[in-house]
Amino acid sequence: MKKENRRVLLLSLILGFTVIGGLAASEFWTKDANSSVSNQEVMKLEVAMEPVIAIDPLTYLKIVIQEMQPRLDPIIIQQIAESVSKYSKKYGFPPEFVLAVMNRESKLRPTLVSTANCKGLMQVNPPKHLEKLKALGLKENSPGIFYIDNNIKIGCQILREYYDSQNGDVSKALTRYVGGSHPSYVSDVMDKFTDLVLKKYNEPYLMSKEELIIDKPEALQEKKS
Repeated sequence: MKKENRRVLLLSLILGFTVIGGLAASEFWTKDANSSVSNQEVMKLEVAMEPVIAIDPLTYLKIVIQEMQPRLDPIIIQQIAESVSKYSKKYGFPPEFVLAVMNRESKLRPTLVSTANCKGLMQVNPPKHLEKLKALGLKENSPGIFYIDNNIKIGCQILREYYDSQNGDVSKALTRYVGGSHPSYVSDVMDKFTDLVLKKYNEPYLMSKEELIIDKPEALQEKKS
């Protein structure tokens, strides 16, 4: 299987299981003791019940964001983390996926304006999403489009809309999101998403206490020995 196809399959499986039956992203990562679905089927990476420093999900996001864009003010990092946490859950995406899109779109620069007049962290194109702006009390040229919470909310709404309209095809959804011709866009987002997820599961201190209820992968056990 080609590298690109593997990435598409990985992300499609993760996002697909995230939204089955209306489950939120947080529910995807929770192991159901009564479930007959295997770990392999849900792409679950197991983590051991060992004494590790578990952190809350918001602190985890702040650490990730600070590593992605070290020049950000701590207050901005806090705001981004809160909005990513809130809207990734609301619209059914892993927060790492939202951050991967944000990274490709703006490198986490809240005031960025592109040559195509796309704006903010998620590079929202105001003329194409006037209804979403109106729902927030914004007009096409309102400075409020740069507000972190507004921008991330609209970006997640757009991703959800495109993901649904493409019947869960992540590659097509991302292609619609970026618009135009950007051959490396999909692979850039998926590579970053994969990096964030693998880093999280290879550095258990980044995981929340809830995620530590499942077993640790053999690869991590070997790494310690």
